[in-house]
Amino acid sequence: MNLQAMGRDGAVAIDARSARWHWGHGIGTYTAELVSALPPRHLGYAVRCWGLDGAQGFPAGTGAAGIYEGAGAPPPGNRFWQMASQPPELLGDEVLWHNPHSGIGLPLDEGLPLVVTVHDLIPLVMPGAAGAGFRGLFEEQVPAAATRAARIITPSEHSKADLVQLLGVDSGKITVIGEAPPCSLRPVPRKEALARVASRYRLTSPYVLYVGGLSPRKNVPALIAAFALARPRLPRGQALAIAGSPEQGHGQLLELAHRLGCASAVTCLGYVAAADLPHLYSGADVFVYPSLYEGFGLPPLEAMACRCPVVCSDATSLPEVCGTAAELVDSRDPGAMAEAIARVVSDPFLAEFMRARGLAHAAQFTWALVAKRTLAVYTEPLAAGSDMRRD
Repeated sequence: MNLQAMGRDGAVAIDARSARWHWGHGIGTYTAELVSALPPRHLGYAVRCWGLDGAQGFPAGTGAAGIYEGAGAPPPGNRFWQMASQPPELLGDEVLWHNPHSGIGLPLDEGLPLVVTVHDLIPLVMPGAAGAGFRGLFEEQVPAAATRAARIITPSEHSKADLVQLLGVDSGKITVIGEAPPCSLRPVPRKEALARVASRYRLTSPYVLYVGGLSPRKNVPALIAAFALARPRLPRGQALAIAGSPEQGHGQLLELAHRLGCASAVTCLGYVAAADLPHLYSGADVFVYPSLYEGFGLPPLEAMACRCPVVCSDATSLPEVCGTAAELVDSRDPGAMAEAIARVVSDPFLAEFMRARGLAHAAQFTWALVAKRTLAVYTEPLAAGSDMRRD
């Protein structure tokens, strides 16, 4: 069906508030990269993104860098979800609405065809991993959005199974579309990478790296325990570098490292600028991701895209994401994690093999492919909406 030939106009609208208000988080990255990769028109309809400028929005194809550059200051504290929960103001010409932050903050017009990206159901599966305010919003709005949506996008088969089992969603309306590393993440020559890391973060030792949140489900204390166990088998001076906001418990992590006798080797880097991530990944001896629960889990792919070998938890969606390109371990077992870390760091041939395999694996995940598959999801509700308007 050629909707353009039928004289249809209007907009496929994407709620892109998270791209500007929640950057540096997975959902903000997902939204910004998707908007960057989408064409400005689809099936004759404009593709318009609803952002900080309200219903004025900004066009698809803006480019993720342009979106980030156009961003204002993020809301103070953790207010993004309270702000995003407010219904958007429609222009009236929308033919489809895509909410990429799990269905929180939908338009009031219940007749508008709706696509929702639900990244995970962590607040329902692990209530302690979410703040009370966000958990309340999630429990109130996400199940209703999943019922109301014409189609649901989710990033992994694991999250799809959660949607079916926990919310009773018809599996036929769920499409699994994996995510991809940001386009800015590419390998950096090792000498250049290490020089920048030393200059920006005063990290001059060889290092094991963790990048990600510091909430309990990320399981970072187990990584510190594993590093302490692995140290006797690691080269002298090997460090563990932990990137993450200092408000999320650096003091407790350093106290644990002190108790385990490795505090002198553990460095909390704090907030890491996006421009520094390629250098940080490219300079690491190994990237370790011990998370207990993910809807997708992008950091291991980010590391692979920068030719960094990866040791990763075998939990939830992570085996789907990493395939055979990472050393998968039971991250509830610090001994197993320590063994994997020591093996990769001490064997340069294994590390080089993993660098090459990881880079090839990450190259299969692109935002161009995500955009193409997302447009295919839009097509069915658009066609159904067009048929209803003809009637």
